[in-house]
Amino acid sequence: MSYFAQVKNNIVRRVIVADQEFIDKGSVGDPVHWVETFLNEPPHIYAGINYTYNPDDNTFSPPPEDT
Repeated sequence: MSYFAQVKNNIVRRVIVADQEFIDKGSVGDPVHWVETFLNEPPHIYAGINYTYNPDDNTFSPPPEDT
């Protein structure tokens, strides 16, 4: 099992645990909107809701903190 983030307009909408085959079959929508994210695997940042996805370098950034 792996972690996948659903990304729309470069914003993470949800994160699920699934097999790649489950994603590829379109079981949770168009596979193009799902990006694998990694938990406890430096230097990767685990995706969270409202994180921003940068497709150029395949990274996630946390949302800005409220001030």
